[in-house]
Amino acid sequence: MFTTFVQLQRHGARYPNLLDGQNYSIAVDHLASADKFRDKRLKFLEEYEYDLGADDLVPLGASQ
Repeated sequence: MFTTFVQLQRHGARYPNLLDGQNYSIAVDHLASADKFRDKRLKFLEEYEYDLGADDLVPLGASQ
């Protein structure tokens, strides 16, 4: 049996830089391509689309 652990994280005040965003998108696409999910909490990945911006502040970051 093969188990993969993937953790996506980012700074809370800005969107990821362009390269990180591309890597996150690839990781989400890879996870979403699973034929079935053992954990029902992951079913949202079947329709999830990664759509964060890149290289920009979120409103919280701009206000700091």
